[in-house]
Amino acid sequence: MASVRAWKTIVDHYRTLALKCPEHLEHFRIRDANFSRILEIVEQTLRDPRRLFRVLKVIPHESELQGAAGSTTSDVYLKAWIPFRGISVESPEGAIPVRADQVLARYRWGIGYSFGQRQIGEAVELARICRTARDLSAQLNAVQRIESAWKERSTLHIPILFSDPAGRQFEDLMLDILNEEAALAQRATVEEDFQEKTDLRVNPIGLQRKRGARVQITQTVDIARYEEKLSAIRRLPEFVILSPVSLAQAVLEGEQPFLERRQLSIFWTHFPSRPVSVPALAREIKQLLMKALQAPAVHPLGPMAKVPAVLRELIRNYVVIEAFRSTNSLRERQRAEMQRPANSEEK
Repeated sequence: MASVRAWKTIVDHYRTLALKCPEHLEHFRIRDANFSRILEIVEQTLRDPRRLFRVLKVIPHESELQGAAGSTTSDVYLKAWIPFRGISVESPEGAIPVRADQVLARYRWGIGYSFGQRQIGEAVELARICRTARDLSAQLNAVQRIESAWKERSTLHIPILFSDPAGRQFEDLMLDILNEEAALAQRATVEEDFQEKTDLRVNPIGLQRKRGARVQITQTVDIARYEEKLSAIRRLPEFVILSPVSLAQAVLEGEQPFLERRQLSIFWTHFPSRPVSVPALAREIKQLLMKALQAPAVHPLGPMAKVPAVLRELIRNYVVIEAFRSTNSLRERQRAEMQRPANSEEK
């Protein structure tokens, strides 16, 4: 962990220098609150694991990783940094597969892995640093661009561009669940998040959309606030709305089944009161998700392991189906605009 500690020292020095920005570089300065949020993310990514789980087997790149399918655009980076496709890890349920991208993602929950081979451990540590440095650079540049443009057109106080730690944790949990079986989702850019209300991009097989469908995540279960938030989203039909409320609506009011009959029976065993209204079911779904976040490092899968498997399946099925629906809505708008004619604005 020596290089990680060294990098943390660099971040601390960077924080001190940035907060004492010289006057001739003032145009590069960003709002302290946004800078602090960025460094909170960095520190979360690079913190020392609270718990290490023993690696039973390392699966090389050319081998299949049983039980964890899928490829992702980040595979190019992972193959350059990490000398394995995945690992088999000891857990209370026996050996479980973990992909290389999941290995890096789990560090944000305070989870690490004991490889038993110094060379592999150092490679993972280097990958953590490289990915964090890349993300830090991208976030700082994005914030500087957004804030500069904001100052030119508005006298209002510059907004905070990042979710608070609790909100980001909820988003991270959704990201882990979506990527459980295959790497389907990734965080949207800072610009997409702020300007276009996009938290994630999800790209299931067959979607044929280069950057994936837009996903907005909200954990509110207050229906009035929920509807108010949705009303602020431009071109709402072109979004996937992932929230306890939308999941409850999918179960109780969905036009198509998001779970098979057998899965639905299992689903209801986790809700003994059998809520029949969307608000009531949404509250109970949120309770399960928030309970999972209370002890994120007790399992090698992170807090996701504490979310019932059938609820995780519902989340993935819902988001994949909605990704195709929202993309169809986008394509319909594009065709209508071409007939006027007009250029599509989709990025």
